[in-house]
Amino acid sequence: MSTKLSNDTFIPLKSNLLDKSTSKYEALYGHIKEAIFNGRLKTNDKLPSSRYLSKLLGISRNSILTAYELLLSEGFIESRQGSGTFVADAVDLKPLLGSGTNIRFTSSSIHVSKIGQRVNATDLLSPVKAVPLERKESVFLPAQPAMDCFPYKEWQSAVTKSLRNPSAFSEQPVMGVCLLREQIQEFLLITRGVRCHADDIMITSGSQQALSIVLNLLVSDGDNVLLEDIGFKGIDAVLSSLGAVQMTLTVDEQGICFDKLSEVCQQAKTLVLTPSRSFPLGHTLSLQRRLSILEWAYETQGWVIEDDYDSEFIFSGHSIASLQGLDSGGRVIYTGTYSRTMFPGIRLGYIVLPPVLVPLFNKFKRIVDGGISAQQQVAMGLFMQSGAYSRHLRRMRKLYKKRKAILDPLMQQMLPMLSLIPSEGGMHSVYHFQGGQDDVAIAREANQYGLGVRPLSSYQRNDVTKHASYSGLIIGYAGTTEEHIQKGVIKLRHIIDDFCKKS
Repeated sequence: MSTKLSNDTFIPLKSNLLDKSTSKYEALYGHIKEAIFNGRLKTNDKLPSSRYLSKLLGISRNSILTAYELLLSEGFIESRQGSGTFVADAVDLKPLLGSGTNIRFTSSSIHVSKIGQRVNATDLLSPVKAVPLERKESVFLPAQPAMDCFPYKEWQSAVTKSLRNPSAFSEQPVMGVCLLREQIQEFLLITRGVRCHADDIMITSGSQQALSIVLNLLVSDGDNVLLEDIGFKGIDAVLSSLGAVQMTLTVDEQGICFDKLSEVCQQAKTLVLTPSRSFPLGHTLSLQRRLSILEWAYETQGWVIEDDYDSEFIFSGHSIASLQGLDSGGRVIYTGTYSRTMFPGIRLGYIVLPPVLVPLFNKFKRIVDGGISAQQQVAMGLFMQSGAYSRHLRRMRKLYKKRKAILDPLMQQMLPMLSLIPSEGGMHSVYHFQGGQDDVAIAREANQYGLGVRPLSSYQRNDVTKHASYSGLIIGYAGTTEEHIQKGVIKLRHIIDDFCKKS
């Protein structure tokens, strides 16, 4: 890239660097990625050196190097020894620059399920209330937040303010309280790169309801649905009730193994996955596979359901942007929940919808429940608006990182027969048995003593292709104190030793 081209590309960034709410490296990172998306930076274009860019923009070389490292880790740029840094020639941006942006859908042309077609043709019915489920807490139970460090006073203040808010006592939009949806839209844009309007967001009673609504409206009896071969089993129950056919794809260190030209992918119109942190293994979906998935969705007019599990708790570096943020054709449906970042009993989640689906989902929501309690939504909106939610997440990241740093070495020391599956965040660690032991029996024994561990194999969907790497234990650390972690690991060692002696 010539000096003149460098100036033309980067000088407009100077005004953005004045925004003190965004760090310098994040502003540069976003600017370069947007330039690649828009074609201002093309494959094999050479990026300026950190020294040159530092003088041009008036920011530190460390900020520039950090931005470059993030782009390098996501696959947008590459370093060539002795030559410099270039826009990666391995990145095929066709789904971002061409095929997706030129496709436009109308409510009459989109593919929806038979249930969705019936919803469009029916009058509104009386709402049906869902019955809440109870959860049992144990020492190592995954997905349990650190309630010993929860900001109760700040949450109580938000709840009290919500009860003084007259609007919380009136009927709310079925999509959810406007304040909360506005806060979610702002939060997701900043932290996850999700691009949407507040009107595109639907508030749900959690991730399970969110997935149920989406699958009910987009999947018909007999439809093939693509899933990760190991994951959240709540999806399976919904698909079974719909009569859908589950088609599994293996997961490796780069996330779901997706080949858009494969027969199994060509036979499906729906994909459900956890790209930021695959559940339960914690792998991040590579950029190449993300782009392949988007291209598949555009070509087949399929739907991608992105469950952004545990994306709030990344312990090192910058969290990978959401798949929805890359979608230029309106084919990705994004779901999230507050059950893990706040507390399980809050029963609040959300769906970010492509605008073309909003009328259908709005109508269906009126049929199934008519909306969620306004007070809880207002309280959550005020909690986010005050900055308390962001502060809480920052504290929990530090705490969970500390607790993971205690658990993992201790497990390695006390239980060498278990190997850690590397992960850079989350609320649990995953270990697999090198010898392929009966993890279900071991977990059953351990949980009689209140440990709450989960057998890894129980999350595998395809019984026919079960393999030894899916024999292991899932151990939650987020909601467990240092003292309980140490005592729990010692107890687990005794249980496994006794089990191995008997078998």
